[in-house]
Amino acid sequence: MKARLFQSTQAVISRATTYSVPIQCVPTLIDGSTSNAGQGIIPYPAQEDLPENGKLQPFSLICTCRNESDSIILWLDSIASQTIPPSELVIYDAASDDGTAETIETYFKNKMPAVSLNLIKGERCSIAQGRNRAIAVASHENLLLTDAGCIIDSHWCEFMMRGFNYQFNKATPCTEIYPRTDQTEIVMGFYNLQGTDSLASDLFRIITPALTSINPATFLPSARSLGLKKYIWQEVGGFPEHLYRAGEDTLFDLKIKELNAATVFVPQAVVYWHPPTRLYQALRSIFSYSFGDGETMRLGTKDYLRHVRDTALMLILILVIATSCIKTLSAYILVTSCGLFLAFSWRYIASTFSLARKRGITRQNAFVAPFFLRPVMAAGFILGVTRKTLKGIKSKSGFEAVVV
Repeated sequence: MKARLFQSTQAVISRATTYSVPIQCVPTLIDGSTSNAGQGIIPYPAQEDLPENGKLQPFSLICTCRNESDSIILWLDSIASQTIPPSELVIYDAASDDGTAETIETYFKNKMPAVSLNLIKGERCSIAQGRNRAIAVASHENLLLTDAGCIIDSHWCEFMMRGFNYQFNKATPCTEIYPRTDQTEIVMGFYNLQGTDSLASDLFRIITPALTSINPATFLPSARSLGLKKYIWQEVGGFPEHLYRAGEDTLFDLKIKELNAATVFVPQAVVYWHPPTRLYQALRSIFSYSFGDGETMRLGTKDYLRHVRDTALMLILILVIATSCIKTLSAYILVTSCGLFLAFSWRYIASTFSLARKRGITRQNAFVAPFFLRPVMAAGFILGVTRKTLKGIKSKSGFEAVVV
C-alpha cells in the first residue's frame, strides 16, 4: 500500500487569497517505521500510549448517496473490511430510485449486524444538505466523512482515528502558527485516483497534484477523506448549501482554517476513487469544480483576470473558426487569432504537457489535454464568480439547498 500511496495524486492545494486564514502548524502523521525525522513528519502515538488501554474512541462514519446501486456493494465491502469498524454509520440517501437504500439495508442485516446503521431516506438535495442532515443526527463527537462510490482502504478508519489521539506540544516541529488547542480537532486524510488510460482519466491526473507536492499547512482536504469533531461542524455553521454546483467542501475547509483548529495530515489514510470515464462527464465535473471555485472566490484577482482573458480569446477563436466555415475568411485573420491564443497560453500548454508526461500520460493525450482544460476551467470559474456577484450570495448555514 505504501508504494501505491506515494505514487498517487491528491486534490488541489489552496491558494485562497480572498480569505484571511492562518498558515498553521499541521504535522504529518505516518507509521513510525517510515518516519522521516526533521521533515515535519512524525510517527503516530504508539498503540500502547492510546487512551483506554489502547482502544480508540467511538466514532460515526458519515456518507451521502444517490443512485449508487452499481458501486454501493464495493463501498460496503470496504467498510466491512476495516481493521477498526465504525461505531455508527449514518447514511443520507437522497431519494435514490435504483434500489440503493434497499441494498444497504440488506447488506447490513446479513453482513454487518453489529454495526449501528442510521439510514436516512430523505428527499433529493445537494451533497452539502445531505451531509448536514446526516451529521446532525450522528451519535458521536468524532466524525469521519467519505463518499459512496469510493473504495476505502482497510486501515482508513484506524489511521484517521489514531490521528485524533495526537497531542500537540512544544516539541512539535512547527514554523507556523500554533493551533488553538493541544488536542487534535481535524484529521485530513488522502485519496488516490484510480483511473484508466483514457483522456477523461488523464485530465484528472493533471489537475490533481502529487502527494509529495502537498503542503499540509495550506492543504484543503476533500470531504471524501476527512475527520473532525462535531463541534467544529457546529462552529462553522455546517457545510454551505447555497453553492449551485460544487465547492462545498472547499468553503467548509476555508472556514475551518479561520478557526485555527488543531489539524493533522494522515497520508496513509487512503480512499480510492474512480473519476468519470467518459470525456463529457469528466469535462462536466471539471467545469463544476471551477464553478465552485468561482462561487467561493477561492482564487485571487490575477487568476480571475487570467480566466477572463483566456475565455475571451477562446470565444474569439471559436467565432473566427465558425465564421470561416460559413464564409470565406482571410487566412491571415484566422492565423492571427490562433497566434493570440497561443501567445497567451503557451506557457500553460507547455507546463501542462510536461506535467502530464511526468505522470505517465501518453504524448497524444498530454498534447490535447490543455486545449480541453484551459477553456473549461476558465469558463466555469468566470460563471461561478458571475453568479455569486449577480445573486449577491453570502455564506449561510441554513437548510435551503439548491436541488441539482
